[in-house]
Amino acid sequence: VDIYNSGGIVNLICGDLENAKKNLKRALSLAPNDQGWFVTSQLVVTLYQLGDVDEIKELIFEKIDYIDMPAHMVAIYAAIQIDENNLDEAKKYLEVANKKGLTEASIFRQFFKPKPAKEFIEKILGVEGLRRSVVIASPADSSPLSICFIIFGCLCSSAVICASKAFL
Repeated sequence: VDIYNSGGIVNLICGDLENAKKNLKRALSLAPNDQGWFVTSQLVVTLYQLGDVDEIKELIFEKIDYIDMPAHMVAIYAAIQIDENNLDEAKKYLEVANKKGLTEASIFRQFFKPKPAKEFIEKILGVEGLRRSVVIASPADSSPLSICFIIFGCLCSSAVICASKAFL
């Protein structure tokens, strides 16, 4: 299990999504009781990037309300609901994901690459959310929060802060 899981994560980091999918599915088939959602989590991120919505549905849709479902997986569920124009359902589960601690940083950690993470953030915020948000870009060696305080004088608690060079 660990070999397939590690291989899948390496494939995912390197952008080889098809082999990541293959390896992560093998790991999950060998240990279907995925404690902590570790393998399932990486597989769902991979499937999302591949556009394999039907496989994501098979994996998590019946389990989406489990108390220990990770925030980013709930957000992926919400993103699929957005694509299917189920906006009330999407809003409900984005709120759940936020309560579970969804952040831009956690999305970047899960997606491993800036471009798919940025695209996902744009999707779940939507046009209206982006219009009402403030994105602060900063070099990797400085704090975007300090820039936010300088610009907005501590009035940035509702701002979306993205600390990645990907947004520069």
